[in-house]
Amino acid sequence: MRLRRLLQDAANSQRRLRDILTAEQSVSCDALGASLGYLSEATREMADSIANWLGVDHVNLTSMGSTTNIYVTMTYISRKYPGSPVLCAGNSHMSWVNAAANLSVPLRFVSARMDPEFEAVIPPGPDEISKALEKSNAAAVVITTPTYEGLHVDVASIVKKVRDVRGDDVLVIVDNAWGWGKFNPVNEGADIAIRSTHKMEGALMGASVLLANTERIDRDLLVECGNACYSTSQSCVVLASIGETYCLWAKHEAALESAFIEYSQSLKNSLAALGFQIFEGVREQHISHVDPRKITIKLPKGIIGYKLSEILQREYELIPEKAGISTITLIVTARTLNSSPEKIADAIARGVEDVERMSVPEIEIPLALNKWETLRAMEVHEAVRCASRVVDFDHSAGLISASVVVPYPPGIPSIIPGQRITEDVIQYLHV
Repeated sequence: MRLRRLLQDAANSQRRLRDILTAEQSVSCDALGASLGYLSEATREMADSIANWLGVDHVNLTSMGSTTNIYVTMTYISRKYPGSPVLCAGNSHMSWVNAAANLSVPLRFVSARMDPEFEAVIPPGPDEISKALEKSNAAAVVITTPTYEGLHVDVASIVKKVRDVRGDDVLVIVDNAWGWGKFNPVNEGADIAIRSTHKMEGALMGASVLLANTERIDRDLLVECGNACYSTSQSCVVLASIGETYCLWAKHEAALESAFIEYSQSLKNSLAALGFQIFEGVREQHISHVDPRKITIKLPKGIIGYKLSEILQREYELIPEKAGISTITLIVTARTLNSSPEKIADAIARGVEDVERMSVPEIEIPLALNKWETLRAMEVHEAVRCASRVVDFDHSAGLISASVVVPYPPGIPSIIPGQRITEDVIQYLHV
């Protein structure tokens, strides 16, 4: 019965979104109101409703993706704390690096670690962050949770440690792009969290929200920073899809959560029955749990994840969210529910049979951001403004990079501007 009501509400949402398409033909639609400055009309009502449901003070909406909300956040830091560095976890997305380069914000990094068996990045914990803060006058700490493989950091423990070390003069910012549901990092004490509403919650591509606790955030300045970064011609349809998505979640969170988790468990069981090993997380005090909707699979010896991903997409219309050297990661979305778990597991098993077995190199995935202090020749924002030249990548070891080089997904840079390029990174990127 709950699922039937959910499907009916989803159909109503689709009809409302079709109606909103007419707004895309106009430069000004009074019924929707302003999406810049202090929002008005339906846009303001939508933002307020989302803030109320998520339990936060302020919400920025955009149709321009989480990358733009990262730029809004970095613009805020550069205006509020000019010249101060930002301390980022070693698994930070490339968008933070690009924003820092453009806005002349110095970056420092806290080392992340790797689970080599499942190629899963383990974010730094409270102790590592506090030690890094003691050596830095950073204005903000940026952490990423959940990770691509679904590891959830205990944000509250990070916030407590930051406050113990530096009081209220350091912002805690969370890249929550892969988050979903009502509970969010701002509820745990973070000052800002950025979520890609299209990834796990079902809005249209480009939908993103910036959530803020205004106890330490200047709301007026944050709005001004949004005005500086958002387009004046955002997509009305994408913006409306954010409101419709959270409306569905607010009404049917229990049914949605149950459907996704039950399906995920069935898929894991089907994969296990076929002999696949599934990532179950790590024993780390600061890791609270693994997202049940993310499934990282260790592949049989000789099967390269990148090759398997190509075959699954081409032959079976199955798109892994991430491929590694010896793993693939799946996510369970609304679209996934259209196929039986057994069918997906069988497609992966058949895909494995189709892949030519190769000698998988024993190579450690280099987390280049961990080595920033030793490999840094100049600041990121200095390097992108220097004279540069194009060189043969195979012969670039020892040179200073002028650009970001990143395998995508997951979007964690292997090389950033100002960093000396090393032979191990060149070998890894060839694989």
